[in-house]
Amino acid sequence: MTPATSGARVALTYSAGRLRGLAARLRRGGFQVIRRPLIRVEAVPAPTPEAVRGALASPWVLFASPAAVAVWRAWGLPLDGRLFGATGPGTAQALRRLGASIALVGSPADASGLARAFLNHPLAGGPVTLPRGDRALPTLPRLLQAAGVECVPLLAYRTVPRPWEPRMPPAAVVLASPSALTALSSRVTNAALLVTIGATTARAARRTPATVVEAAEPTVDGVWRALHGALQPLIPESQARNACDR
Repeated sequence: MTPATSGARVALTYSAGRLRGLAARLRRGGFQVIRRPLIRVEAVPAPTPEAVRGALASPWVLFASPAAVAVWRAWGLPLDGRLFGATGPGTAQALRRLGASIALVGSPADASGLARAFLNHPLAGGPVTLPRGDRALPTLPRLLQAAGVECVPLLAYRTVPRPWEPRMPPAAVVLASPSALTALSSRVTNAALLVTIGATTARAARRTPATVVEAAEPTVDGVWRALHGALQPLIPESQARNACDR
C-alpha cells in the first residue's frame, strides 16, 4: 500500500467508552478509523433478592469487565461498603467514573493477573462475588478456589457476536475479546493484522491464519504502539512523528 494522508484502514471493534482517545490518535497518525463493535452485551434480568443478599454478603467484588460494572450499576447494587477489584485499567476506569474506590487492579490485565493481585492483597479473603458474562472463562474462579477462596458467581450479561463481512478487509482489526473474534469472517482474518488486547484474546487470535500482535498493555498507548510498530511503513513519516509526540 502507498502511504497517503488517508492511510491504512483500522477497525476498532470494542464497545463504546473503551480506550478513549485511541481513534483520534490513529487519525492523527494517518490512519482511517472504522468503528465496528463486534459484540452486543445484553444484561440479564436483575437477580432474585436471595441472590442479591448472597452477592452483597461478600467483602469483595471482582469485576472482570466494564460491562459487568455497568450491569451492577443498572441493577442498583451499591458501589461502596466493600472492596472492589478490577481486571485491568479499562474496568478500573469504569468503576472510578461511578465513584467507586478500587482496592486492586490486575496485572497483567487478565484473569490470572486479577487472581494474583487479589491473593497478594493483605485483606484477601472470601467469599468473593464475581459478576461475569456467560462466555467468561473459568480461569478466575478456578485460581481463587484452588487457593481456598469461596466464590459467588453472578451472571450479569450475555455476549452476542455481531458478524461482520466488510466489502474490503481493513489493514488491521483491534480486538478486545475472543467473542469479538468469532464475529469476523475468514476473509478478514486471512487478510488483516489482528491487534489484540489481553493474553486470552491473543491466544484465540493465534488459532487463526492471521498475523497477530498483542498490545503490551490494554491502554491507548499500548494499542497505538502495537499498531504503529506493525504498520509503520503505511504511515507518512511526518504524521507518525507528530502523533508520537502528542
